[in-house]
Amino acid sequence: MVAGFLEAGAVREAGGIVPERGRIAVYSCHFGRHEPFHDQALGEAGDWDRIIFTDQPDLVAPGRRVVVMPAGFDGLTAKQASRLPKLMPEVFFGQHDWVIYVDNRARLMLRPDALVARIAAGQGGNAPAGRYLARLPQRGCAWREARVCLRKGFLDEAEHARVMALFEGAGFPREAGMFMNTALVQRMGSADTARLNAAWFRAFCEVAGRDQVLLPFVIWQTGLVQRELGFGLEEVIRWPIFGRRIRRLFQKGKPLPEGWDRGEGTEEDTEA
Repeated sequence: MVAGFLEAGAVREAGGIVPERGRIAVYSCHFGRHEPFHDQALGEAGDWDRIIFTDQPDLVAPGRRVVVMPAGFDGLTAKQASRLPKLMPEVFFGQHDWVIYVDNRARLMLRPDALVARIAAGQGGNAPAGRYLARLPQRGCAWREARVCLRKGFLDEAEHARVMALFEGAGFPREAGMFMNTALVQRMGSADTARLNAAWFRAFCEVAGRDQVLLPFVIWQTGLVQRELGFGLEEVIRWPIFGRRIRRLFQKGKPLPEGWDRGEGTEEDTEA
């Protein structure tokens, strides 16, 4: 089904969401009942679009556009659909110049236009199209990251086995670098980046549900190297806003404590 989705021309660069407040889009995703909806993830309002993708038609987010992707969207499972906007923004944002993904557990602290201006300044005033990635500090090996994910329960045994088989079969080197995916910045318009994103989404759907582990491999395998952000994401976002304790309370249907969305997360939550 995923192969059919990709081959059917799902990358619709000429269409998608029509800009309302400018050519920059800031967006997040909230699917299922895994964790509470963080109302402030997208930062302040301004001359940019703020968009929430969700499978919940009753989600209320004043000042933001809610895009509902119902169960079975384009033949994808709920988990696959939840990653589609993050990994393949071309499907939705063909009419925007810049897109900034922010995780539901994070908060954008820098104005989107200021972030774009800073990237452009670092590129001599004219930033080329493509993804701008932030290196993951102190964690530079996807092989090791996969083992950590298995130990922590973020990958199951079958997923880990598929990742190892993929890496070993291709001769993927160790210490090839890791990137932080809590926020992702992309200037639209690069056909190479669209191909990279499609390969990344395919690997997520067919190999393992841990996109951070797979991105370094996909970049290496395709040879479609992206640009680096040039500064740390800690200068752009605050994360985690809430941690596993809040998730567990939410999943059990218990009341959340006052101020849960103001930064209760701890260092141990940053790998979740």
